[in-house]
Amino acid sequence: SASKLASFTTAPTDDSDAPFRFLAYGDNRTDDAAHAAVVRAMVPAPGELVIHTGDFVENGASPAQWQTFFEIEAPLLVTRPIVSAVGNHELVDGSGINYVKFFWPGGATKPEHLDHTFRWGNTRFFLLNGISQWKSGVERQWLEKALGDADNEKGVVWRVVVVHHGPWSSGPHGGNPRFHEAGLPALFKQHKVDVILSGHDHTYERGVGDGLPFVVTGGGGAPLYRLRSRIPQSRHSE
Repeated sequence: SASKLASFTTAPTDDSDAPFRFLAYGDNRTDDAAHAAVVRAMVPAPGELVIHTGDFVENGASPAQWQTFFEIEAPLLVTRPIVSAVGNHELVDGSGINYVKFFWPGGATKPEHLDHTFRWGNTRFFLLNGISQWKSGVERQWLEKALGDADNEKGVVWRVVVVHHGPWSSGPHGGNPRFHEAGLPALFKQHKVDVILSGHDHTYERGVGDGLPFVVTGGGGAPLYRLRSRIPQSRHSE
């Protein structure tokens, strides 16, 4: 059998200042019909890039679940690249072997940590493992260097952090205590981060915490959550 022909978007050069759009979502997991409905809604939406906030599948160690994910996502991903932060369900096996195989830059089989950064035109993205402890260690050192390198990076206008469990949420999981204990919101603000994208709670929310705009977008197909209580940082949540 032959694949259908399609055109695929690739990243612009670093010196490009052309405006671009991206789609952001996460938490597909267990309801294939709802996941497919989300994909159908996203396909006609303009955007050169797809950002995923993690939890692609219920069990990251299950090849069958990954196969189903990619079958449902095919109409969306045939024309656009997808990049992601790792979710807790990708780490069910303790190491995220399938996640690394499918999504890790450069095809590394045993990366030192599951955090990375990339540039798209005038924007620098930082994709972080929200399950980690960030007070010290290799990942903290990496993050401080990556943010510092981007401070005066030529042509960078926007800085976007993507993480599965973000620092603020009105949903049942609430904000990520690891981030607050490690002082990451202050670090992000120091290094001119413009927005934080997250999921984990299967809700939609936007707001501003400690001067940092944030969006929770966890409605990719998993059963939706009721809000626990509206946090002061929230501007809108549902």
